[in-house]
Amino acid sequence: MLFLWSSYVFILFTEKTGDMIKLVKKQAKPDRGRHPLPGFLRFKIQEENTMKINVLGTEYEIIFHNYDELRIFEDKGWEAYTDSIKKKIVIGNAKTFPGYEEETEEYCRMCEKETLRHEIVHAFLNESGLQSCTLKPSNGWAKNEEMVDWIALQFPKMLDAMKAAGCL
Repeated sequence: MLFLWSSYVFILFTEKTGDMIKLVKKQAKPDRGRHPLPGFLRFKIQEENTMKINVLGTEYEIIFHNYDELRIFEDKGWEAYTDSIKKKIVIGNAKTFPGYEEETEEYCRMCEKETLRHEIVHAFLNESGLQSCTLKPSNGWAKNEEMVDWIALQFPKMLDAMKAAGCL
């Protein structure tokens, strides 16, 4: 279950799959001064559909936008992007993209999660200095979309294997 408060987002994950359940509209902050969930479940947010993550000590803002809100989606044919200068990751709400209108919410959410993992990999490569230090800056290994996709797609399986092996 996901709860949004005026300055915090609360995310509960399913125990079996680890999936986030659902993003809901931002609600007014309750009268009581304390948040009802432990600190490790809170992620500071600035506005609706926005959260922040720590990428190697640098704060990145994750923002979700509808297809018609940003021209870059149509102009470049992108579904998402990572801006290493502004330190933000922009993800398109899949349901609002051409060709996804008939897809289920579950399918669209799976696509968004896969895309977000991909963009987070880009952010880690940016912050580690590897994006700009490849031998071919315009298309070197650290900017190679196939390599980034591989990491993003395989990471959940790698995490499960490492958890099973007890090596985290």
